[in-house]
Amino acid sequence: MTHSNQKPLRVLAAVSHGAFPFLSKALGKDFDLVFCPSVAMANASLNDAIDVIVVGINFDDGQMFGLLRRCKSSSRAKQIAFVCIKCLEDEMEGKAHEAFDIATRSLGGDGFIDLFRWTKQFGADQAYEELRNLVDALVQFRRAQDRHNPVYSRI
Repeated sequence: MTHSNQKPLRVLAAVSHGAFPFLSKALGKDFDLVFCPSVAMANASLNDAIDVIVVGINFDDGQMFGLLRRCKSSSRAKQIAFVCIKCLEDEMEGKAHEAFDIATRSLGGDGFIDLFRWTKQFGADQAYEELRNLVDALVQFRRAQDRHNPVYSRI
């Protein structure tokens, strides 16, 4: 995967200690991960260099939606792509997945991904590639929005 600027995309990875190795392997070398296992670390790491926020459902004892609300109400973070993710455990039921996706989008996030389900459906390599493509596309979309928004531009 190549990005338009050839620099690795900077990902604020707000996930549990158990999920971080899995997410790191899934995203691979095209992404520069900033590991933040707590809300305090995530808040301290948010800056203009962050391209996307990926937060796990087990982040800091269930603070996934709390971090999403804080980011989308912050002038410095609300334009950053934000994805909620499930990396570990058993596959969740379809209705639970749908509820997480609806909640994520209603709070301003870009969507919910059950990476565990994807790896079972498509195999790890294809699931990881899909995740990388999705994250890259979200970042490119947000950057295009920024360029066309006279009120907010990170360029």
